[in-house]
Order: sequence, then C-alpha cells, then structure tokens
Amino acid sequence: GLSDLFDTSSRVLQGDTLTPFLFVLLLDWVLRTALHSANDSFLLRRRIGRRHGEKRLSLVLLSSSLEGAQRQIDRLVEVASSVGLVVNTLQTEVLSVPADIPADLTCRGADGHTTTRLARCQRFTYLGGL
Repeated sequence: GLSDLFDTSSRVLQGDTLTPFLFVLLLDWVLRTALHSANDSFLLRRRIGRRHGEKRLSLVLLSSSLEGAQRQIDRLVEVASSVGLVVNTLQTEVLSVPADIPADLTCRGADGHTTTRLARCQRFTYLGGL
C-alpha cells in the first residue's frame, strides 16, 4: 500500500560523476521550455515532409531583433529560476552582427528585481575556439 509522505535528505554530492550529467539534463529542459516558440529559436532546416520535421537550434540565444532577444533572456531567467538556477549576468555577453547594431539588453538578477545591462563583446570564444 501507499505510505504517508516523508521528506528525504539524499543529494548528489559535489564532485560526484553523476553531477554533470544531471546538470546537462536540467539545462536542456530549461532551454527547451524557455525557447519552445518558433519565434524564439534559429531555424536550421525547414520541414521537408512528414518524416523530416524542421530543425531548430536553441542552445544559444539567437534572434533577428532586439525585442526577440530581450524576450528570450526574460523567459530564460524565468524558467531557470523556477528550478533554482540563476543566470550569471557578469558572465553573460551580447554579440551583435554587424557590430554597430544597437543591442542594449538587460537581465534580471538573482533577487528578481535588480536589472543589469549586459556587456557587449566583439568576438565569441568558447573553449578556446573562435
């Protein structure tokens, strides 16, 4: 039969080999939930037929408009905070192509009230690659 509800205190320890895998699963859910709209992702390939649907990229935030980019950031912060994650505004940067396009984007901080203007960068380097 069913027992009464009870609290557990079992956690994944820092350094446990399961930790990165669980984080990637959680981050994947956050991105898919936050950027589920067709307007909020980048179309890689259009739908070819019933068996080959369209492919969209939502690993990074890509937008063709300033309003769309701000909407993506706001939604990402909202969904991430629902599972206890916080967007680090000190390590989040904006790259616009071409570079002279105005891109003043803001992000809410961990407290949910403080708004920080995101820094701009001229090049994007990830794990040593440009």
